[in-house]
Amino acid sequence: MIPCCGCEFQIIAFDSRTLTIVVFSSGCRYPLVLSGSFAKRLVELDFRQLNCPSIDLVNQMSILRAVIAAFDTELGYMAVAAQPNGVLRRIWFDYDNEVDLRAAIKSTLDSMGHSEPTPDFNDAANANLVRRFKKFASGQVDTFADVKLDLTWATPFQQRVIARARAIPYGKTLSYGSLASRAGFAGAARAVGSVMAKNRFPLVVPCHRVVASGNHLGGFSSHHGTCTKERLLEMEGAINEKGALIS
Repeated sequence: MIPCCGCEFQIIAFDSRTLTIVVFSSGCRYPLVLSGSFAKRLVELDFRQLNCPSIDLVNQMSILRAVIAAFDTELGYMAVAAQPNGVLRRIWFDYDNEVDLRAAIKSTLDSMGHSEPTPDFNDAANANLVRRFKKFASGQVDTFADVKLDLTWATPFQQRVIARARAIPYGKTLSYGSLASRAGFAGAARAVGSVMAKNRFPLVVPCHRVVASGNHLGGFSSHHGTCTKERLLEMEGAINEKGALIS
């Protein structure tokens, strides 16, 4: 343990490129992700502590620092994992009841290989985000353009695709091939589809607006699949009265 500022810190992961560290603190319940001058100070105090796991652990454990709020909407049960500063870590949505929702959250955490410590569940947390999602689910337009996302896990390719997907206007659609081109990767429609299929931020990153060529819906990785995709596009006016996508 490294004494610093009245607390003791143990470095458990380190990224020398960005000078980001994951630490356990004697004064905190959960792991902390630190960067900048304070991280540099800890590193300088005892460089030998850097014999520790890959910084991939940062990405796996980042959600454990978040507070999860679960709530009901007109699009089913949802949950958001966000930090107190509003940075969004994950969204779960399209569940029929809270039991199924919490099972999905547990599955996500288990897949990371970290069942403990678990995030806090506080349905009163992230009140502004929760209020906005409820309004969106009831049909109110919201681009969520100001919502900050945790993309520390994403490759430059994934970040470009996510950024261009967020720019698709409400009520409009874009094919996987067109999204690939706009992201600067013409011909990478299949890879773009993979990014959308693994989208951690549905609705904020509107993967439901990304469709297959020939004006076909394509797939959708929510709990109810393409039925929910169609419902969202109908709500946004992107599907006409005959059930066809509006070009």
